[in-house]
Amino acid sequence: TAGRAGGGNGSASGAGAMVGPMVGLSKGVEAIEIGPKASESDDESEEDEHILHKVSEYLFDLYDANMLDDFKVMERFERSVIEKFDPDQEEFSFEQQDLHKQYCELFESLVSKFIESQGYTMEQFYEEVRAHLDRGGGGG
Repeated sequence: TAGRAGGGNGSASGAGAMVGPMVGLSKGVEAIEIGPKASESDDESEEDEHILHKVSEYLFDLYDANMLDDFKVMERFERSVIEKFDPDQEEFSFEQQDLHKQYCELFESLVSKFIESQGYTMEQFYEEVRAHLDRGGGGG
């Protein structure tokens, strides 16, 4: 994981040093399939899935559609630091590790802002994720 120093040479190990953008947001939860199961047709189940579906759509629009203003914020950050990364290097420097941490924090702040704009706190969102998983919601 990020934070492991490699051999005292001023680098972080490339193996596992860079983690996905959901690092803090996921709280150890793997990818989940969004949407109620066929057997879950009651209103409560659909209501519980509502925020999960909205977040799923937000993430799609953010990363795949690239249409949101939030994408532009992330793109500006990426463009401002791209020169600091060399895809041919096998290890990440501590500077790169710090920049990745900043990227994760930016991502998490944007997702948190979206969730809160939908009338949920992060704690409520995590509860919805847990409830979805407890109901047999898919794990990736």
